[in-house]
Amino acid sequence: MKWFGMVLMALCATVNVAHATAESATPPSVEEVIADRPASAWDGIRMSMRSGCVANRLKFAAAQPLKAEVMEDACDCLARETTENMRGSPEFRKAMQENDRDAMPGLMQGLQTTKDGKSLFASCTDRAVERQGGLAAATKAPGQVSTVKGLTGPTRVSFISESSSSCATSFANHVKDGKIDSTQLTGFCECMAAGVADKISESDLADGLKSQGRTPAMDEASMQMQRSCSVKFIK
Repeated sequence: MKWFGMVLMALCATVNVAHATAESATPPSVEEVIADRPASAWDGIRMSMRSGCVANRLKFAAAQPLKAEVMEDACDCLARETTENMRGSPEFRKAMQENDRDAMPGLMQGLQTTKDGKSLFASCTDRAVERQGGLAAATKAPGQVSTVKGLTGPTRVSFISESSSSCATSFANHVKDGKIDSTQLTGFCECMAAGVADKISESDLADGLKSQGRTPAMDEASMQMQRSCSVKFIK
């Protein structure tokens, strides 16, 4: 996520201020770093994260069957809860204290995952849909999404990116167990995502959201590509 870089810069800037104002050579404690950061700094981080999330979702609006206001609600939830998690994480606070830019992205990923392993954004989206009155009220009208088979443009880019990532996560244990290597998994997942994108429409995506990804069109496309991609990459 490009917007994460903006958040990271904001975090490091507030850390640098805390270090620069220290009167002794002894680094400030984690508690001192957090205490010295005013609420306005955390608000700035939250607002930057929210605006980046909204901009990213609007970029791929055609691929998103949910209404814009629902996605904005989800982004607000993501930014608010991630910021709260950052403030409450000793590991992340330590990384901020040490201005450790290498550690922060990995820690951030953990802070955006719920206790049951679900992505925080997915959890926020579910709650935004509930606040809207359910999927029927939160989803765009049928005429607002295309029924033409074969995703194109930003819709295709978004679908392939998110599907490849989800596939890699789902089969990560196979790499750990030595059943396949990471190169095979990457090829298989990219092949699957691109192949399914060729066979479904934006309307299929909307239907998939309503049924948690299980529709006849998406099931058939996935089965076809799983066989084809397995032959190519997992022999």
